[in-house]
Amino acid sequence: MSIFDKIEDFAIEESLEQKIMNLKLTQFTQRRKDELFKRFREEQERNLVTRRKEAERSYANRDFLKLSKNEFTLSCRAKTETFKVGSDDLDKLRPDTDLNDIIVGYYLKIFNCAFLSPALEERSYFFNSYLIEKLIDRYTNDDAVSEVDSKELIAKVQERVNQNYKNVQRWTKSVDIFEKEIVVIPINAFRHWFCVLILRPHCLLDCAEPMEGEGRGKAGHKEGEQSQKCEIVYCDSMCEKREFIVAAVRQYLQIEAKEKKRLKLRLNEENVPCYQLLVSLP
Repeated sequence: MSIFDKIEDFAIEESLEQKIMNLKLTQFTQRRKDELFKRFREEQERNLVTRRKEAERSYANRDFLKLSKNEFTLSCRAKTETFKVGSDDLDKLRPDTDLNDIIVGYYLKIFNCAFLSPALEERSYFFNSYLIEKLIDRYTNDDAVSEVDSKELIAKVQERVNQNYKNVQRWTKSVDIFEKEIVVIPINAFRHWFCVLILRPHCLLDCAEPMEGEGRGKAGHKEGEQSQKCEIVYCDSMCEKREFIVAAVRQYLQIEAKEKKRLKLRLNEENVPCYQLLVSLP
């Protein structure tokens, strides 16, 4: 056997040994990954059980809310609603995480049930957090944060509401928001939660005009008579009011009145002013 044959055999043998070592290392790494993942899942389950027990203790003295397994049961004034809640939803309550629409929806239900009087509950309406997103879609994403509230942007948003109203038209099929005292619109935009309140939307009917071919609208107040006014309140912990969001709300009210009440509204800052509620965080 020549020296070249010996070198070739040695290279082949070394190559096989390297492959075997790599295979063993891969198998060890996979076993290690599986072990770490199993420990991680077990820790998650323990944390979930702990959070459930803490929640049960927290609401032990509140007979309107009970937690069982993965469900919240909310009982209030002869009404009972059950909500599904997953571990992913509960994880959204951790510090430095973003709340999701399910958690915000639960809170609004609890607020409505526990803190509003029966009379005010009857005269209030809470939209879900998708209303503005469905109406103006891309203008609520991160790219829109830097856009200036120009007349051009507001005009684009109003046109987008006109186009997308059909997406939410049936949401108020069984409710007349113009009979309410308070309408709450939670909004998730720019990776941030805030809300818009519409106060006394029933007052809008006082300045409405009938559509062409329709009967006379609701009469306005007589001269000298004290009248209330519909107002919009913008609640944001970041103390920043985006005018195009307010414009979208006004445009939605105009179309809703046209489609559901056959009335024409011309809404602007003068007849439906918007005030910013400054919310300070601890």
